[in-house]
Amino acid sequence: MKLNATRFSFLCYAALVLLGAVREPAEAGRQAQRDRAAVLREKGTAAVAPGVVANALSDATRQDRPEVAAFVRELVMRQDPEGYARTVAGG
Repeated sequence: MKLNATRFSFLCYAALVLLGAVREPAEAGRQAQRDRAAVLREKGTAAVAPGVVANALSDATRQDRPEVAAFVRELVMRQDPEGYARTVAGG
């Protein structure tokens, strides 16, 4: 079956995904965010991606839906480390 690429052009769109959107954490949580920002700046997104996947998805999702875990990991890996660090640390 040959697909016409122009026929499917409407499938291109922009989206926003919020992972773990929460209220402002207590001081211990803010310190953890500052620590994560430092890791991002020093080592890049590869250093935090496994932790994000572990915290954002349940054990069942990671085991039964590995494609979802891979997608979340890819979302993290494609972020600019400095931009992610600024977002995590609040500026």
